[in-house]
Order: sequence, then C-alpha cells, then structure tokens
Amino acid sequence: YYAFLTISTTDSMFRVAASLIIYITVVHWSRVFMSTYVPLLIHRWRVYKERILIRREKRSMQAEIEVTEGKLILTEEQCNQRVLLDQAQSLVWEEAMLPEYDKFDDYMH
Repeated sequence: YYAFLTISTTDSMFRVAASLIIYITVVHWSRVFMSTYVPLLIHRWRVYKERILIRREKRSMQAEIEVTEGKLILTEEQCNQRVLLDQAQSLVWEEAMLPEYDKFDDYMH
C-alpha cells in the first residue's frame, strides 16, 4: 500500500486514516443511494406511466361520448368505464404499487 512509503510515520498514518474515512463515506452514501433513491425513482416512473395510461384512456373515452342537442348520452358500458377510470385515479393504487416494507433495515441501522 502506497500510504506507507513515506519516511514520516505520521504522514503515512494520516493517509491511511483519510483513505479509510473516504472509503467508508463513499460506501455508506452509495448504499443509502441504492437502497432509497433508486427504488423511489423506479416507483415514481411506474406511477408516471400509469397516470399517462389512465389519462390516455380517459381522453379516448371522452372522444367516444356523443352529445346530442346539448344532452349527454351514455351507454351502460361507458358509464361503467367512467366509474372505473375515476376509481383508477385514486391514490390507493399508487400505494398498492409500493414494495413491501422491510423493518429489518431499520433494525440494522
């Protein structure tokens, strides 16, 4: 290891200590990043894609609805689709997409 090649022992020990602190800090923050930030980004991406699909379905359904003489005419199937799309926009579905919570990680830290 190159830290011990200097003549002074204090400089070499300082280099080793600084290297260890830097290594431990980088490992800790990379672990935090990989365990919290990456799953959060994946979840947000999935929620974003689901919202786009729901929005697309809602627009296509609204394009199919006929308006005659100022009155809205809906078939039974269109009424059911409207109810299902309204329910699909609930935040409960976003929470259901979250991964199962593991308490062991909290215990370890």
